[in-house]
Amino acid sequence: MIQSWLFFGLPESSFGAPFSTRDYVRMANGQCVMDTTKLRTCIDHYYEYLVSNQDTGLVFEEQREVIVQSLMYAETWNGRLATFSAFGGPLAGNSEVFTQVARLTVLAGEAVWAVGQLFPSPETRFFISCSWRLEPGYEQQLKTRVTERGWCPSLFEKMSNFTRTPASFLEYMSIFPCPKDAPNGHQSCQNRCREYNVDDPKTYHAAHRQKDCTC
Repeated sequence: MIQSWLFFGLPESSFGAPFSTRDYVRMANGQCVMDTTKLRTCIDHYYEYLVSNQDTGLVFEEQREVIVQSLMYAETWNGRLATFSAFGGPLAGNSEVFTQVARLTVLAGEAVWAVGQLFPSPETRFFISCSWRLEPGYEQQLKTRVTERGWCPSLFEKMSNFTRTPASFLEYMSIFPCPKDAPNGHQSCQNRCREYNVDDPKTYHAAHRQKDCTC
């Protein structure tokens, strides 16, 4: 119920259009899973609607108010889910249920938040001060997925601590491998990356400055 309310209810409230569950659920390995591919199509159509009505200031004012109010409610429930995860009962520790609901809530909220940045002119765009919280256990899972792709754990920490780094960016980061392998697998990296940083600049020689370098 919570997943349906927050994942489907938030876009429906923001865009003023019904969302059919069959467009977002598919079978994978014998299980029903959420598929957000169509969400991008809905956002594109919404953007086209905004552009076609950009001469009507009233449209933007009304839509802005709708999106802001919808996101404020969603942010409140996102915070409650995170709190429940920390102090709740057995359900909170069930990653098959609770963690994925909280994850989808964050991703849906960020998708709708991004719509506000699609308003055609600087005068009509707006900043929504919403703070989306990942469930702590899942955030650790996400960090593990990122590091398994070859990214430095210190980079994940820095990115996740930025004020406006969306969780969807970290999800995206966890899909793609680092373009260059770390010889030591970032084993010695803690507060900073030591694989790709110079510890002693005085003894470092930039070989790639030489002609025909294969560095």
